[in-house]
Amino acid sequence: MTQLPPALVPSELYEMHEQGGCFSGSALVVGERLYLLYTGVCYRDGRCVQAQCLAWSDDGVTFQKYEHNPVVCAPEGIDPENFRDPKLWREADGTFCFVCGASLDGDGAALLFSSRDLFNWQYRGVLACGEGRFGTMWECPDLIPLGEKHMLCVSPMHCPAYRNVCLIGTFSLEEGKLQ
Repeated sequence: MTQLPPALVPSELYEMHEQGGCFSGSALVVGERLYLLYTGVCYRDGRCVQAQCLAWSDDGVTFQKYEHNPVVCAPEGIDPENFRDPKLWREADGTFCFVCGASLDGDGAALLFSSRDLFNWQYRGVLACGEGRFGTMWECPDLIPLGEKHMLCVSPMHCPAYRNVCLIGTFSLEEGKLQ
């Protein structure tokens, strides 16, 4: 086995946080290129700010960060200090999507975004939220198809009763919801 250097290391202003500014994300192969969508973390105006960033590789070893990162900042009303862990996928019609963990008014939430090209993203809305039951922030969300249904798995923060939560419902990209 060959040990390779880290794929991404903090090197840009949007990643300059003392605890390491390249947080988790996910990858997707499109054509011959491997794309990474990850959370960049920095301090801005004395506050921690998390935003979603894009990088890619043609060889799986050397990665290029997008020169216009971050590609997605926290939408209005979302705490930018708790907006992380994008899970990326591609729908059958070619639309790229990602779900991201967040905190909405002190409640755990998963947010949905879509794109036609991986570079320009639209906020689709709050996919699901804890409604006071599942912590103050949701980390590492994943939306998994289960036949006609979908399962949203999250790791809630500040929720002693649950380490992981799975919500099953009907996913609508058009509505940006899991119901």
